Amino acid sequence: MEFDTTGYITGVITGLPNDKVFKGNWFSPKSAKDLSIELVKKDTIIESKNIQAEQQDIFGFYHYQYSEAGYTGDFSIEKIDNERVAFDITSVTGEPARNIVEVEKDIIKLTGLSFVYKIPGTDSCEFKVSFYKDFVSINYTKGYCAGESGNNATIDGVFLKIK
Repeated sequence: MEFDTTGYITGVITGLPNDKVFKGNWFSPKSAKDLSIELVKKDTIIESKNIQAEQQDIFGFYHYQYSEAGYTGDFSIEKIDNERVAFDITSVTGEPARNIVEVEKDIIKLTGLSFVYKIPGTDSCEFKVSFYKDFVSINYTKGYCAGESGNNATIDGVFLKIK
């Protein structure tokens, strides 16, 4: 099935694949138009670009958002001096019940392009922040931190640098 953004079916695709080709038909329920289609297997390997960050370029504001009603998150990092940085993270779940996880602004020592942070006052809630060119990846190191955020709220993910 092919859907538009409102959930209506705009096309029905039928056919059978073999090792190299998918041959079939596309049918529009609205116009009753029927077209034949042929999809061929294609190498989609993309040559990797250099995504290694330079430490002087990691400072700023990072963001992600799935949609207006979906999950959203912010990460910011600023340089204090040659060794120390300040950072904070906020992430909110999607509608209808918005839940939040927040790591309040803290100052840490940063050497290199990553750090591991244990949330103060917790036994094992920690995560790793890894910087790349124009994005940051944040991942829990000891599993999801139950009880440290709202239901389903997480800081785990990729944030794009926007400032």
